[in-house]
Amino acid sequence: MNESGLNTEGYDRYGFNANGFSQRGFRKDDYDDRGFDPDGYDVDGYNRLGYNQYGFDRKGFNREGMDKDGFNKDGFNLSGYNHLGFDKDGYNNSGVNAEGYDREGVKSEEY
Repeated sequence: MNESGLNTEGYDRYGFNANGFSQRGFRKDDYDDRGFDPDGYDVDGYNRLGYNQYGFDRKGFNREGMDKDGFNKDGFNLSGYNHLGFDKDGYNNSGVNAEGYDREGVKSEEY
């Protein structure tokens, strides 16, 4: 917060700018007694169920538990691979680990 009480994006700790508008474009008195605007979102942009307009919760996950890049909280996508292409056991979709060995411990011809 700077000396005027606004953060680097220009909003106070309640989510309103110097002109009294929220990031969603509503004035303070547009919000109901529970803190929701006419569209059903709070000043941070989350609805009564805790999801934003894109379907993500405050931690960045959707209802299926996936983030915007398609990975769950453990770092794996729906196919079971992480962002490097390895499964939870450390093997890629060809059954080879990062060192080039298959599940039986034999050096793969691919590497």
